[in-house]
Amino acid sequence: MTTGKQDNHERHQHSLPSADSTFEVSLKRFRNDSLVRTLLESLAEGVVIIDRSRTIVLANAQAEKMFGYESNELIGKPHVVLVPEHFRTRHQEHEAGYFNEPKIRPMGLNLELSGARKDGTEFPVEISLSFIHSVDGLLVMAFISDISVRKRAEEGMKAANAELARSNKELDLFASVVSHDLQEPLKTITSYTELLALKYRERLDQQADIYMKFMLESTEHMKVMITDLLTYSRLGTRAKPFGPVLMGGVVDLALESLTQSLQEAGAEIEREELPEVAGDQMQLLQLIQNLIGNAIKFRKKETPVRIRISAQRQGNDWLFGVHDNGIGIAPRFSIEIFDVFRRLHTRQEYQGSGIGLAICRKVVERHGGRIWVESAPGEGSSFFFSLPAIGAYDGTR
Repeated sequence: MTTGKQDNHERHQHSLPSADSTFEVSLKRFRNDSLVRTLLESLAEGVVIIDRSRTIVLANAQAEKMFGYESNELIGKPHVVLVPEHFRTRHQEHEAGYFNEPKIRPMGLNLELSGARKDGTEFPVEISLSFIHSVDGLLVMAFISDISVRKRAEEGMKAANAELARSNKELDLFASVVSHDLQEPLKTITSYTELLALKYRERLDQQADIYMKFMLESTEHMKVMITDLLTYSRLGTRAKPFGPVLMGGVVDLALESLTQSLQEAGAEIEREELPEVAGDQMQLLQLIQNLIGNAIKFRKKETPVRIRISAQRQGNDWLFGVHDNGIGIAPRFSIEIFDVFRRLHTRQEYQGSGIGLAICRKVVERHGGRIWVESAPGEGSSFFFSLPAIGAYDGTR
């Protein structure tokens, strides 16, 4: 015999829901409880729940809209209606394995999946899976995202990259052909002019010798311009992926290549400890060579060249400076000197193609930095440029 208190306790024990029956109650509430339904419908993904018979027992409004069904139309249907017919056999094989060994599977596993709308059209989806053990058996929850917009963007990006690669290849071929076709007649002109100078050296007057000298100088200048233009055009088409670059080593290579010019100018080089950056080593070498070469070229007469190379960390970048004691630049020209073929002096005063600083700007901008000059006539120049620090480089350049 039991007391009334004991009977009451037993009745409460029998009425306490298990974890499994709690979920059964939750399924009913998903369909009927406005608060729970609001929470379910607030999800950005479509949600579909199926049982062991592969029947849909719940679908939220996002899933219904995504697959083109009316409200509650999916309930009770076999879930394969959401799978394209040509994928169903393979899908059912994977599905059987999942029900045997269920585990949480997040989105973003690079699985190429497709969904089938009510009208038969297919669209790309990403799916994450979870599971719940209930008294009626295993229930699988699928969270579904329509990735059509993302896939279109990816396809557009692939097409744009392919077009860019094709365009770069054509540009590179065009530059090579033009360079070759322009260089050949120059070689011919140079050869015949040299032959004339050699054969008629004592038969022509002094003025003729001057003319031939001008011809040879002009052809040499044209060769330099063609070479520099080719270099400029290939900065984008033959660029290499970024990697760690020791700027101290780059400066060493630049100084080695400029040894003769440095000796002739009596140049003294001072440099701070230079860091490692993320970049294209060959392009950075071109950058440093051009800036040091300019410091040598635009020096003051009868004054030893002094060049200082500095580096300072600024946030995610390194700020470099190449400072000289040369003739300087008027501030009003501080922007246009980086334009292609922009010269502030005649070729008779200073040799060059007028492309060197344009190459510098293109290299720096390709590295995501900027370049500028601070100068005044007679007071030397300081060329500053920024490059990404190793830890700050995100790999997109």
